[in-house]
Amino acid sequence: MDTIFIRGLKVDAIIGIYSHEKINKQPLVFNIEISYDTTQACDSDSIEHTVDYHQICNEIYDYVSQSSFNLIEALANKVAQMILAHTIVKEVVIEILKPNALENADTAGIKIARKQNSRY
Repeated sequence: MDTIFIRGLKVDAIIGIYSHEKINKQPLVFNIEISYDTTQACDSDSIEHTVDYHQICNEIYDYVSQSSFNLIEALANKVAQMILAHTIVKEVVIEILKPNALENADTAGIKIARKQNSRY
């Protein structure tokens, strides 16, 4: 299985359980690994046979910037489901960093992995 990745996708979002987090957008940083079989794309050299990471970024940005979540876990799972909706994708790993979450740390976040046809 091969992997295409996106690192450092920045999106401002409403995320959190505290009242100030429900009013003010805060920055999130996404690191994404998308696993799939690239054999057909390698042979054809055509965008039709691969994951269009530009499209994926736009989908994530549009969704996250307009959404509201209490938990970063729920957001990560939703983004994973969106990516897995692209049937060529076999597995996705999503890391979401929340740089302003903790006063004395650079960042907090979550990393999840989901596979095609999994429970989630």
